[in-house]
Amino acid sequence: MNVTSVRQTPGGFLRRPEAYDLHIRRFVPCYGEMLESLFESLALMEPEQADVLEIGCRTGQLAGLLLRARPEARLTAIDGDLDMVLACKESLGLLAEDIELLCHPEARFSRPLSFDYVLSHLALHRLEGTLEMKSFCRNAFDSLRPGGILACSLMIEGDAPETADIMWNCWERDVRDGGVSAAELDQWRAEDLRDCHPVTSRLWLAWLREAGFIHPDIVWGETIFATIWAKKPLASL
Repeated sequence: MNVTSVRQTPGGFLRRPEAYDLHIRRFVPCYGEMLESLFESLALMEPEQADVLEIGCRTGQLAGLLLRARPEARLTAIDGDLDMVLACKESLGLLAEDIELLCHPEARFSRPLSFDYVLSHLALHRLEGTLEMKSFCRNAFDSLRPGGILACSLMIEGDAPETADIMWNCWERDVRDGGVSAAELDQWRAEDLRDCHPVTSRLWLAWLREAGFIHPDIVWGETIFATIWAKKPLASL
C-alpha cells in the first residue's frame, strides 16, 4: 500500500474520520439504499479480476464492501484528505495490504486506460466549481478502458429553486425523523454545508457526455441524492 500526503482538512464532523462513520448515516437517511444502488453496477463484474478506481474513499465503507464481495478485484482508492486515507487503511485492516491507497486531489487523478470501473460514493459534490467537476469527468473517462463503467453517488441540486426547496425540505424531514436534533442540523449547516457544492443532475449528465461517455443516466434518486451511471464506448466515436 502506498500513502502520500497532499493535504489535511480540519472542521465539521462529516470531515473528521473519527466522527464520519458515526454521523454519515444519520445525515444521509438513504445511505444504505444509495450504497446498494452504486454497488449494483458491479453485480456482473467482468472480469472478476477487474481493475477498479474509487474516487473519494473516505473511511473505506465502499472499498470494504467491494473487496469482500469481489475479492479478486484490484482496487486503487484515493482521497484528497490524508486523515481519511489513514482511516480507510485502518478500517480495512488486512484488506488494505492488497490495494493501492493514495492521498491525491480527487478531480486531478488520471491513469489512462488503466481501469474497468470508476466508482465514487458521496465525494463529487465536494469538488469546488465547474472546472473541477468537468476535470473529474475527463480524467475518469481517460482512466477507463474502452467499455469501462462509471458509477457515482452524490448530492445534487434541483433544476429550479422551487424544486430545490422541496428536495431539501424532504431531506430535512427525513433527517429529523431519524433523530437528528435542530442543534445538530445547525452545526452541520455551519461546519459541513460549506464543503458541499451540489449541481443539478442535468449538468452532470451533460458534462459526462461532453467528456465522451455514452448512455449517462440517473439510476437511483432520493431527496438531494442520486446515483449516476455512464459507459465509455468500446471504440472512439
